[in-house]
Amino acid sequence: FLATAGLAAFDTIALKGALAESITSAVDSSYADRIVRHEAGHLLLAYLCGLPVQGCVLSAREALAGEGSGAAALNGAAGTAFFDPELNAAARRGRITRSVIDRYCIVVMGGIAAEAVSYGSAEGGKDDETALISFLQDTVGFTGDVLVQARMSALNGVILLRRYRAEFERLVKVLERDRATSIGAAVLSIDDVAAAA
Repeated sequence: FLATAGLAAFDTIALKGALAESITSAVDSSYADRIVRHEAGHLLLAYLCGLPVQGCVLSAREALAGEGSGAAALNGAAGTAFFDPELNAAARRGRITRSVIDRYCIVVMGGIAAEAVSYGSAEGGKDDETALISFLQDTVGFTGDVLVQARMSALNGVILLRRYRAEFERLVKVLERDRATSIGAAVLSIDDVAAAA
C-alpha cells in the first residue's frame, strides 16, 4: 500500500500524472480520443471567442518532454493555454464585466462541453472546474452561484460546438494526425472549414 501511495504521489507531483495517463490509455482505447476532443473544445471556443491560444498539449507525457505546441506555456502539464487581453486589462483596473467573465468561463468549460457533444457525458474537466471556481471566487469575487455559472458556460459551449461541428471535427482530425501541430496550423484547419462552407 505504501509503495503504491508513494508511486501515485511521485506520479502526481513529479510526473504531472503522466504514469497514470499512460496506464489509463493502455487500458481504455478511447481515453486518448477523449483528451484530443476535450482540448479541441477549449481551442475552438477560445478561437471563436477571439482569444489567442498560446499552446495545446495533449498528454502529460508530451508536456513533460516539452512536446506539443506551446508546451512552455503550460508549465509541464497537458492542456490548452489561452490569453484574454480584455480580462487582463479589466483585472488591472479592478472591474471585470459580466461579458468578460462569461467569455472566459465558456472557454474554461470548453473541454467538458466538447466531451458532452462527442460522448453525451464528460469524464474529464475536474481541473477545469477547479480553475473556474478559483477564478470566480478568488480573482473576481463572484457573488453568484458558481455552479450555475459553470453549467451555463458549459451549455453555451455545447451550443457553439454544435453550431461549429464541422470545424470541431476538422480540428480533432488535425490534432490526432499531428499531436505536435502548431497553433497556426490548428487555426488554419478551422478557417479552412469555415471558408469551404
